Amino acid sequence: MAGQRGLDDLVTAASQTLAALSSGQFDLTHDKGDLFVIDHADADARRSVRTLSGGETFQASLALALALSSQISALAAAGAARLDSIFLDEGFGTLDAETLEVVATTA
Repeated sequence: MAGQRGLDDLVTAASQTLAALSSGQFDLTHDKGDLFVIDHADADARRSVRTLSGGETFQASLALALALSSQISALAAAGAARLDSIFLDEGFGTLDAETLEVVATTA
């Protein structure tokens, strides 16, 4: 089940980034193709990513995009097709200064 392993790896990497972006509030997980967050500020409640606020959705989307970018780079290094660039249009201009600083320093 290579596809499942790829999704597991993607979500694991994105979860690490999301935890950093959210100051440890959220972890990301998945089940049967649906994405969920574990909200540590709400007694570790597991909830659909559809319940995230706009800023939280931004963080989760960015975390997934960065994880996907990393995964594509690793595949290219292993001899798969190469992708020379990836464009992220995640609405950076709508972030407040503090959130923008957090996002800019997370890699």
